[in-house]
Amino acid sequence: MMIKISIICFALTLIFQPPVDGQNYSQYTAPEDDKEFWDIGISTFLGVNLAVENRYLTHSLPLLIKERLEAIPIHHFGEMERKEHRKAIIRAEERSLGQELIKIRSEKDELIFKKLQKQEREDKLEAYDQQITEIIEHLNALKQLEPEDITFPDEKPVSFKAGEESGLLLKSPLYSPLRMAKREGVDLLIWGRFEEVQEYLYLEVKALDSVLEREIFSYNDAFLREELYSRFDSVIQGLALIIFGRDWASLIVKPEPEKSMLYLDNEFIGSGETIVEYLLPGIKELRIVALGFEEKIITLKLKAGEISEQLVALQPMEDEKILFITDPPGAGVYRDSVWLGNTPLEIDKTHSPRRLLFQKEGYSNYPFYFYQETSGEINISLTKDLLDKEEFQKKRRNSFYAAFGIWALTVPVSIFLRSNFTDYALARNQAILDNNMDEAARLESIAYDFQYAYWGSLAVSTSLFINMMIKLIRYVASADRKAG
Repeated sequence: MMIKISIICFALTLIFQPPVDGQNYSQYTAPEDDKEFWDIGISTFLGVNLAVENRYLTHSLPLLIKERLEAIPIHHFGEMERKEHRKAIIRAEERSLGQELIKIRSEKDELIFKKLQKQEREDKLEAYDQQITEIIEHLNALKQLEPEDITFPDEKPVSFKAGEESGLLLKSPLYSPLRMAKREGVDLLIWGRFEEVQEYLYLEVKALDSVLEREIFSYNDAFLREELYSRFDSVIQGLALIIFGRDWASLIVKPEPEKSMLYLDNEFIGSGETIVEYLLPGIKELRIVALGFEEKIITLKLKAGEISEQLVALQPMEDEKILFITDPPGAGVYRDSVWLGNTPLEIDKTHSPRRLLFQKEGYSNYPFYFYQETSGEINISLTKDLLDKEEFQKKRRNSFYAAFGIWALTVPVSIFLRSNFTDYALARNQAILDNNMDEAARLESIAYDFQYAYWGSLAVSTSLFINMMIKLIRYVASADRKAG
């Protein structure tokens, strides 16, 4: 035990020794921030002297807080907060190196009790000394490092840590909220408690920053039960300001037509009436798009703490006519299965489908696709259908008749084999009743032969029937094609 204590003390002495003057530590890179999200944990609330009908509040209220705060996408760091995070990164690196140094010193001391060759012992001691020297130099480099040398972002996406309690809440901190926040690995821990005093509910909500290591939000108030949710907005406003990290603006857009697509700074925010909260104040570009209407772009100046409401009515586009002319004329124009008319035909581009189909007897079908630049007069040359449709239908008909005839020939064979199998099976049963076992064995062998032949003929007949049905479907399709 004394040996371990001496090792730890010696290692700590090495960690906190002053750096050597003139020492160059440029080979050691500054530690980096490796957390992708700003993590938030919300715990169940403690309940003190709560009546049975009020106990649900210890879960329902934190869940409601979580639901409201999950709309906040980003946490913006203040200058002091960024500085503290940088210091925390340096401290974490120092702890990691200190633990590594203690481990190496312990392994080095254990060589005393191992039976090793002299040269092997010296080589291992030299390797350990080299590692110890490098760690001490790295630690001294960290002491000279300024927090500003650590790269740290201005903002991070918000993430809510799931717990094991109802609704994925964390357990309520019983002792030290700071210790719990560090154990759970969250940057912000939100917890609270309810206490019932006569007819009043006393609510306390707190938030602790695990990096700053202090409470940064506290709310407490007493009220009647029916007043709870009227006081709830004050809690949300205070917590939202901490989580977002800045004052925010809100935007309400009510477009006409209702199903317009909305984009804010080229990012899709919704369709139809849309409410967007937690926006950074400043100049924003709102774009409203709807099929058949002129696109509209509005420049907004959002102010902190204000709700900007935009009522936007788009103007319908002027109908642009496109004339379709085919060679030869008289081709039917179809949108899906809907007939629009025969060429030459004018169609409104604004309300036109993406695809049209041109059909004419004796000519191949011609699909046409609309593009943004499609306009004016479109001339289409149809290609003659080289396949004679009457001949095509005749071939399909003859093919069906042939398949039907072949299948029909197999039906009597199957009936014949089945009948013989049944007769021999009955005769075999009668021979058994007459105690003529030799005759019964002979009849059974013949019956099995007819049974196997019947199964084979049935398989052939079934495959021929399927082939006949395929020919029939193709024949019917060719007749429909001729009619169309």
